[in-house]
Amino acid sequence: MRIIDQLTDEERELYNAYHREPDKSLATDEMRDVNALYNHIYQGGTRENYEPQGSNSRTIQERLDQYTDKTGACWVWTGNYGSSDGRPRITINGVNHVAYRVVYAESIGVDVTELPDGHEVDHISCGNGGGGCVTPECLQLLTKKEHDAKSALERRIFTDEAVREIQGLYATGNYTQQQLAEIYGGSRATICRNLKRNVENS
Repeated sequence: MRIIDQLTDEERELYNAYHREPDKSLATDEMRDVNALYNHIYQGGTRENYEPQGSNSRTIQERLDQYTDKTGACWVWTGNYGSSDGRPRITINGVNHVAYRVVYAESIGVDVTELPDGHEVDHISCGNGGGGCVTPECLQLLTKKEHDAKSALERRIFTDEAVREIQGLYATGNYTQQQLAEIYGGSRATICRNLKRNVENS
């Protein structure tokens, strides 16, 4: 098997990006890690016994901070995003992870590999998961069953009458999206989505 075929899709993307970058001083830690992994395998090593050198001098938290914009209400990931799922990604010790999981693990003081199998890191209520939010306070650990149930609730579509009520209350300025979510059920993301719906007055 070719070495390049032993890399994940995200790792191949990072490897190619590293070799397209003419100024290697501009390469990210993820690019350097994957290139080092490739060279390690080329020299007869395996993924299992690979010990990254380039980024090992910095803590995981320092690497997370490098790719996090903390200027807004939600901290936003500015690093690499997966080509297949569009989620924030970061490579730790030669393994590519969803950044949400690494951020959550760091926030509770454990290694990302210690998070229980069958659980997913989910956004609680900020509604900005798709926007790359990596704010620790916005993250929670759910079982797959809990996550699927929450996703179904977030996809809930309100009746036109309910949407008009929600939009009217929000327009008064007396209610936040989170308060409306608690009143009508669902998540803040659900309310945000319905606030943007066009409904005809009857």
